[in-house]
Amino acid sequence: MQTQTRVKLKVRPFTADDYSPVAGELRTGTTGVQREWRRRGIALALKVRSLEFAKKQGYLRVATENETNNHRMIAINDRLGFAKQPAYVHYLKTFET
Repeated sequence: MQTQTRVKLKVRPFTADDYSPVAGELRTGTTGVQREWRRRGIALALKVRSLEFAKKQGYLRVATENETNNHRMIAINDRLGFAKQPAYVHYLKTFET
């Protein structure tokens, strides 16, 4: 007999949905899980849920982005079938004071 355990999660998981200037596109911003709750599939579940939401709302596609050093989220996005797009190079000019 399998026992179910309910756990009250003290997490702040979120996926921020952002405005996209492209018609039919939903942009997902940050997906976050508190450090002590990571590596339990919560971020993957959040991403899956946001994709389900987008599909039910009639969006044609979902766009997201990652920092290049966030290998775990890149792996999640790869697993979910997101296609990598060309990267942008950001520049910063600092003025001497």
